[in-house]
This record gives sequence, structure tokens and C-alpha cells, in this order.
Amino acid sequence: MPPILDRWPTELAILAGETRGELVEQARALAARASEDFLGAVRSAPGSGGHRLAAIASDGEDLAATLGRAIERLESEDRRRFALADRLWYEAPARSPGPIAFLFPGYGAQYPGMAAGAYASFPAFREWFDDLPIERREALLAEPALFDPSAGPPADLGTLASAVLATSLAFFQLLGRLGVEADRMIGHSFGENAALIASRMVDDGREVLSVVERIGRSLRDSPPAGEFAMLAVKGGALEEGVHVALDNCTGQVVICGARDRIARIEERRRAAGE
Repeated sequence: MPPILDRWPTELAILAGETRGELVEQARALAARASEDFLGAVRSAPGSGGHRLAAIASDGEDLAATLGRAIERLESEDRRRFALADRLWYEAPARSPGPIAFLFPGYGAQYPGMAAGAYASFPAFREWFDDLPIERREALLAEPALFDPSAGPPADLGTLASAVLATSLAFFQLLGRLGVEADRMIGHSFGENAALIASRMVDDGREVLSVVERIGRSLRDSPPAGEFAMLAVKGGALEEGVHVALDNCTGQVVICGARDRIARIEERRRAAGE
């Protein structure tokens, strides 16, 4: 079973003011409070206005130091936006939010442990796995590619397909619980399956999951393991022995064939700068 956190390692503090000066005063007040009541400080009302500041910190001392750096920048520079070491963001005036689009990715977006942080931190993310049939749930929770940041790539494309789909849909459920809703949804390549389920374009999402699992079994069983490979390319004439597996979009197709042949094609295209 993947680990579950009893507390988050960092917290997010958000501030807003009508003017830069007002924002600086709020930052000073929050920094002074942070050392005595860190959680109370980060949970306090953010204020309102077009000058926005967000800071990530692990404790009160860290938050006070981060806000101190923000105050220095705000008082010494006249920039409309800046960021510091992925822990501090400022913008003014804040841009009006536009439509929100969810893009569900396909193969190639995966990375080791891609579900570990959200599974450990958010009950809504875990609940997506909890609602699966027991055999499917146990298989996914035992998959190192999902929960082990040190794991290598999945052993086969079938396992990868289930892992990418599960992560996409669990994040979709989490965003919904947080009140983030999409105005548009799109799935790229294999991500079309997640988009179909999330947008309710299919009556029963479990059927799509079953189809994905059947595709996975087909990829595992034929051809023999280790002899098959796929590669996304910009298009062009196909070589002998290579076939189009997916026509993703204008300018990109996925080809498939013998592993050694696909490897040679990838090497030539990389050398050509593609």
C-alpha cells in the first residue's frame, strides 16, 4: 500500500491587496504572525485586490524568511510580476481568469511515482482507486511506476496504459473536489480515453477501462515481449515493416514495428533534429 501523509510538508500562503503598499503591509503582518502560529497564518483571509502574492513554506520561520524576500523585491523594484525559486510568486494587476481547459495526456507524459504525492496527500485522489473493483485496485496500487519515484518504466505498454489512465482520472476527481471545473476537455492520443470518461461522453466509464485493459493484454501477448516498440513522429513516408498505430493530430503520428527497426528510426530522426 502506498504511504499516506499525516501532514503536508509545506503550506501555501496567499495575499492580495489593492496597492503594492497594502500588499507589503499584509506581508509584514503575516510574517510577524507566522513564527507563533504558522497554520493560522497560512489559513488567514487573503484579502482582495489586483496585487497578488503566493508563498510556499514548510514552517513559520521559512514563511517569514520567504515573505521578507518578497518585501525586499516589492519595495526595491517596480516589476509587474516576479517569481523566486519556485516558492514565491507576485503579479499585479492579476490577469482575469479565462476559460479552463483540461488536457489529458497520452504515452510519454508518465514519470516514476507520478501518483505518489497526490495519493499520499489527498483523500479525494485515493478515493478514485478505492472505488475500483478489488482486483483492478490491487493491481494498480502495486504498480511501481505509479508510486515509486525510483522505479523504472513499466514492463509493458499495457501496464503503462492503465497507469496513465488511472492517474489522469484520479487527478480529474481531485480537481473537481477542489472546485476546479473545466470549460473544455481534450485528450491527446491515448488521453482521449480519459477525456471520454471525464466529459461523460460515454455512459459507463468502466467499459472504457475494460477496453483499455483488453488493449493492454493484447500488447503484452502479441508480439513476444521485447520485440515490439512504438514511436511518435512528425509524419512522412513510412519505411517497410513499420505501421501507423495512431494518427494523433496534424503533424504527429505514432508508428509501431520491430524494436530494433523503431530504434534505428528514432536515432536517425534525433540526428536530423526532429
